[in-house]
Amino acid sequence: MDCVNWECKICTFNNEFVAFCLPVSEGRIFCKVCESCHSLKEIVTDVNQRTGQYLCIRCTLLNPRSRHYCSACGSWLLFVSESPPESEQLQSELSFLSLTSRSLSDVDEDNENNEEMIDLMLRFSFTKLEHSANFIKLREQPEFRDFDPNDLAEAVRSCGDQLDYVDFVSAYFKNECPICFDSFPRHKVLQMASCQCKLCFSCFRNFVSASLDNNDHVSHLQCPICNTPDSENEAELENYFEYLLIQVKSFQHAEIRFEADKINMLEQRLRDWNLMRDPNFRWCSHCPNGVVLSEQMRGLKFQCNQCSKYTCKQCRKQWREQHEKISCEQFQQWLVENDPDYQAKGVAAFLENNGIECPKCKFKYALAKGGCMHFTCRPPCRAEFCSGCGGFFKRLHGRGLVCEHPRDCLFYLRDFTVRSLQKLLSDHGVQYETAAEGATSGTCNVMEQKESGNLVDEACGRPVEGHAKLCGKHYKEYLVSLINKNRLDPVEVMDVEQLKETCRRHKIEVQSSISTDATALRALIVRQVPLRS
Repeated sequence: MDCVNWECKICTFNNEFVAFCLPVSEGRIFCKVCESCHSLKEIVTDVNQRTGQYLCIRCTLLNPRSRHYCSACGSWLLFVSESPPESEQLQSELSFLSLTSRSLSDVDEDNENNEEMIDLMLRFSFTKLEHSANFIKLREQPEFRDFDPNDLAEAVRSCGDQLDYVDFVSAYFKNECPICFDSFPRHKVLQMASCQCKLCFSCFRNFVSASLDNNDHVSHLQCPICNTPDSENEAELENYFEYLLIQVKSFQHAEIRFEADKINMLEQRLRDWNLMRDPNFRWCSHCPNGVVLSEQMRGLKFQCNQCSKYTCKQCRKQWREQHEKISCEQFQQWLVENDPDYQAKGVAAFLENNGIECPKCKFKYALAKGGCMHFTCRPPCRAEFCSGCGGFFKRLHGRGLVCEHPRDCLFYLRDFTVRSLQKLLSDHGVQYETAAEGATSGTCNVMEQKESGNLVDEACGRPVEGHAKLCGKHYKEYLVSLINKNRLDPVEVMDVEQLKETCRRHKIEVQSSISTDATALRALIVRQVPLRS
């Protein structure tokens, strides 16, 4: 008889469908390699559809579709119909009892436990009399006496014909959840689709539900223990989300389950995530709606199907008639020279125009980068990134949020003095605004995202310090924006201590002979940690 195989949806291993070794009673089947749990009904249905026949789970014979019970062993063909015809039900039961009685030949006929063992076979769907005997022996041992009988039966079925079944069953129940630290039987832990980490059902359900309820970005659905897959590897994320959705949909247990609204919410988040990855996707600059543009679209402006207003698909700014038939750069120059509102804002308009762009969904914010450097994009994106360099924040177990900033990021340069930043620009002939008349009083009106429990967009409100009508914080942001725009290297204005700190931060080994030589340290940094391209 040819063997029947089924493919694991998690690790894609081709498992052999083995007769009499399936946890039929609770409808689960486990992969031999990754031990992930699958619906027996789905596996059998897939085999039936693939082969055009009906699979018997008792002997693995593939039967013609005209039958409701196996032509070899007489067993009812599960999942063909809700219940077998009455005339076939009796034949199926008699056939199964006949098969069961064959295994009694190896047991003493006077053994008074035979009746109990047969009863256990029928109750727990044991496929061999030895399983019933092992179950009875285990239940009598103090170590297993208080275990749930169904869990113990599942362990016995899983151990097969192993001689060291006691050690196997003992290990079967020692699966510690790394979140709640309780121990569970193997069939009550779930292996994450991207790694070897296993969570108990309750912690898995709580982890996914909390991420959905908190409106987190979908990348936060990475394994909560090892943070895989990499949130920046979209190919790995796509495969992971495909398996995660299968796990969530099939995760329906009596007391621990995902409600329909949670499943719908996850599906919607994943649809939004896939939508925003489309290169033709654009946000409307007037409302929270997004649009996937036609590849045949001509011109720069597109209309939102929600608010009916227009946006430039290239610079993503609100469309104005002056933008017609001119490039985005020419339109920006027109604003500088002709728009009174733009001119009235002065340097603040520069910060607004060179504001934050989400590296995930490409939405542009007219907000200063000098607010909280940990920036959270609006729903449905919710990406968390550095507003200075666009690097993503990652959640590392035991370390919280972490971002690897390049050395010319505002995250570091905001600690430089205004004088040193101005010197760097002056040395390269880059013009910049200085103190403006009447700028020594009032408050800074630059808009920024503030994170105080909730994310809100508000004016800065700090007192201006004579720096082109800006507070010192946003004036530094203005200078750093010019430095980044002109690709200037901040090492040129660093002193020895700043250079040594940069070396420590980027793990650059410094020989003692150059530890106080600023020129040598600058050359070492430039060579080993070049600026981002």
